[in-house]
Amino acid sequence: MAWPDRISVYHRLQSPPSTSSSSLDLAVIILSERHQRPAARLVEDIVFYDYRLGEKANLKPFMVDVLKETWEEQERTKRNWCERGALVEGWVRELEAGTWARKGAIEDIGSVGKR
Repeated sequence: MAWPDRISVYHRLQSPPSTSSSSLDLAVIILSERHQRPAARLVEDIVFYDYRLGEKANLKPFMVDVLKETWEEQERTKRNWCERGALVEGWVRELEAGTWARKGAIEDIGSVGKR
């Protein structure tokens, strides 16, 4: 990547949160808009710390509630896109079966070596 470029940064929870957690693990992907591809993948570990007590702190219940909603939405979205991906794969298989994968089909590798 080089300037000027615009990036998009996406975070995903790695595991469901709980009130006994003192940290969050996030999967991160940074996408380059100029190159239209991932520029970096990272893992973030966010630790909750109580500076008054000078020690790690567990997630508060209201935090867990919001993060659980996020986790559930991630899981619903993942299931939805997996189903849609399977549907597209089925369409591709049908298309292939009706064209080059049919019985007696001959693969045309182009005009290499022909003049």
